[in-house]
Parts: sequence; C-alpha cells; structure tokens
Amino acid sequence: MTDDYSSHVFFFDVDNTLYAQSTDIGLMMADRIKLYATSKMGMTEEEAIKTSTKYYLDYGLAIRGLLKHHQICPVDYDEFVDGGLPLDSILKPDSQIKSMLNRLKTRKWVFTNAGLKHAKRVLRLLEIEDQFEGITYCDYTKIDFPCKPESSAFEKAMAEAKISDPSKCILVDDSYNNIKKATQMGWTGIHIVEFDKDVKNPPAGKHLIHKLSDLENELPQLFNAK
Repeated sequence: MTDDYSSHVFFFDVDNTLYAQSTDIGLMMADRIKLYATSKMGMTEEEAIKTSTKYYLDYGLAIRGLLKHHQICPVDYDEFVDGGLPLDSILKPDSQIKSMLNRLKTRKWVFTNAGLKHAKRVLRLLEIEDQFEGITYCDYTKIDFPCKPESSAFEKAMAEAKISDPSKCILVDDSYNNIKKATQMGWTGIHIVEFDKDVKNPPAGKHLIHKLSDLENELPQLFNAK
C-alpha cells in the first residue's frame, strides 16, 4: 500500500462486524429463519434446520434456496426474519468506533449479504449511517441475486463503489470464506474473529482482528492521528 489512501475503498460487512458476535444477533437470526420455515412453510423443526443449513451451504444464504425451490415472498421473509430482530434494544452507538471511522483516510462503503432495510437499520442504531458513501446489499426480490463469497458479488461492489483496482479494495468481514475470496481477488482482507476458539488455519487473509476497534492497531497507516 502507498501513503495516499484517498482512492482506496474500505468495505465493511455489517452483521457480526459493525457489532460484536457476542450480541447473539446471529443466533437470533437463525432462530427467526427456523421459525419462518415452521410457521409459514409448514416444516417441522428438524426439516427447517436441515433445509436452511443446506441452502446456506449451497447458495451462500438460506433465502436464495427458499426463493429458488419454494417460491416464498421475499418481502414477507425479510420483514419476518430481519425485521423481527429486537435490534433496538441491543445495538447502541459506540463513540470509539465513530471516532475511528472519522479518521479513516480511505473511502468507506458497506458490503453486506443482508437486505437494504436491515443494513440501514443497523447503521441508524449505531449512528454511523453518515460515515459511508453507499451500500452494496442483496436484493431479495431477485431470485439469482449475487452474494458473498461469489466473485460476482465482489465485482458488483467494486462497480457500485466505482473502483476498478482490486489492490485498492479492503474488506473487513467475519466470514472466513468471504475474506478468503477477497484475498484471492487481490483485495486486502481483514478477518474479524471475536473468539480465539473460532480462529482457523490456514488464515483467510493477511490480517486478523478480534473486534472492530482493533483495525487502527492492525493497519495504523490507514488512519489519521487522533
């Protein structure tokens, strides 16, 4: 990396990245998906777990498989699953994170597999919606929408952020596969893993942090002085 980072784009994942995994929002989301499958689709709990897990592994997101094979209503799904999360009572602004984002020398962009409504809700509750130029998200109304870790999702993010040089793209994400793909595509990948027990070998990329505020210590050259 050079000393001038104004043309670089720092892409931020949302869930388990902008907030801690220990909030258990991810587990709540999995429970909402299971409840949707049982209450809206008539599956047993065992079928719901098996189906959502299979679709997550096959398609990157459970909803992609549900759209493809069960013709569910994406708006209803989004409102039930993500919209049903009690985020208002969990997510609070963090002045340290806001200060850190303010001092980043790069451009800032959100890159998430979530829908737009959920992404905006998280940013609003954390009071950092003004920090980002834009959001690359998954449009659940389209059956074959791209999502991380597919190459097409990364290409979409670059196109929307109007950047063509992958060496100037940086991603922080909690997904091993997403960081691995970013690294393969020439991006700088920063894997955020809250708990040591979840650290994998070989590493997904060159950088590993335990919480978002560690970014400044990991890559100090990207930040202006306090």
